[in-house]
Amino acid sequence: MSPRFSSFRSPNTALGGLLLVLVLMLAGCLHERLTWSPDGRQAAVITLDGLYLTDAAGTLSPLLLPGAYRAAWCPDSRRLVVARKRELKTFQDLATLLGPVRTQALIDKAEAVWQPWKRKPVGDEKTPDFKIDRDSGAVALYLREHHRERLRERFADHWNDIESATAEWHTLSVVRVAPGLLEPEVTLQEGLCEFTQILPAPSGSAVAWVAPVELGADSDPSLHLWLTPINGQKSPVVVARHVAGFPDWAADGRSLVVLRSTGRAPGGDDLRLGSLTTYPVLSAEGQLLAESKGEDLAGLIFNDTSRIRGLRDGRVLFNATAFALPMVVSEDPPLRDEFFVVDPMTRRITRLLAPGVLDLLPKSLAQVEVSPDEAHLLVSDDSGKVWLLTLADARVEVICAGFGKGDSIAPAWRAPGDFTYRKPGGLRNDLIQRSGGKETVLSRTWPAEVLARLVESPEPGAK
Repeated sequence: MSPRFSSFRSPNTALGGLLLVLVLMLAGCLHERLTWSPDGRQAAVITLDGLYLTDAAGTLSPLLLPGAYRAAWCPDSRRLVVARKRELKTFQDLATLLGPVRTQALIDKAEAVWQPWKRKPVGDEKTPDFKIDRDSGAVALYLREHHRERLRERFADHWNDIESATAEWHTLSVVRVAPGLLEPEVTLQEGLCEFTQILPAPSGSAVAWVAPVELGADSDPSLHLWLTPINGQKSPVVVARHVAGFPDWAADGRSLVVLRSTGRAPGGDDLRLGSLTTYPVLSAEGQLLAESKGEDLAGLIFNDTSRIRGLRDGRVLFNATAFALPMVVSEDPPLRDEFFVVDPMTRRITRLLAPGVLDLLPKSLAQVEVSPDEAHLLVSDDSGKVWLLTLADARVEVICAGFGKGDSIAPAWRAPGDFTYRKPGGLRNDLIQRSGGKETVLSRTWPAEVLARLVESPEPGAK
């Protein structure tokens, strides 16, 4: 029987603070700026300007795709699925791209935002109970064009911000890697919402991704899991709603495993419970199934940044906090992330590490990468500190001491025993390639401005 979960609210301030500590501890992850191709010959490099390629010797290409902010390799190592964005400055430009139906949805949402403000007396700056959330740029373009004078009258002190507002247009597409360039093949999806994760199927026949719903009337900010054939010949379908940002393909290459919540995102000190759920989505021939019914594997506390990894033996690795009530409330609650493994066949959940090993790792384990041979884990935190965990003997090695602030990138595996990370040192803070314990500077010949733009945040909406 599938577990049933919902959100609950803290009954008092002390417990509310405890739950807030838990949410903050689990939240946050490093930006994924470098991704090696499956054959290890080249990597996609994402900076604030867009996408470059580098080979294993560190030879960096020119800027190949301006505006790109996320990329994932297809299994053939010859194609990339890339998310990119561009800014739109006028409502007419936006309406042309949206088309009549989606433009009307934007108008309806923008008018719903405007009406409470329209009825309020000038000078009353108390914000009406309505969140614009991720569609704010598009809403601003409409209001600026259709209610310009009233908007200027009401928001005179903020008019420069409104006047300079833009909307972001996001495109997910497949490109083929050719010498010195990227050749576009097909566009899979376009719209106002950013793509937070891209997952090409192991068979290469389909692409899954995580993104919110565009122009939701109730301003629901939660993420959904989408799927489409890689040739783009069918419209994307929603596999699961209210999901965390890092699902994965299961070992069979035909099922997706995701952490989902049964409700939309809460506010305040609400805390949701969720389930680790597997969805069969592809046939043996790689075709999308007409219907996909999820099967719950485990129950846990829901968090948008929880990371799931399908292992080759069919088991599923995930990070979570073992949270039990009743518990003593204190200013420094003894909460920490752990790694768990669930076997879909037996439904048995086991802890991956002993408590003594966990004490050597950060409290949040949301940023983890499994080596291609599944013999090691790379764990990092938002300061850029990197730990290498050898699973056979539970040995933990500190690879990088970190930067002391969140200005680094996630490490990335190239091959078994071979990975890339950013190391503090000098003015450049170069990228290091570590292979068999030997380190070389991958970015030695890269322009300093490229390295600087690598650690700035290129995510949509980032300032």
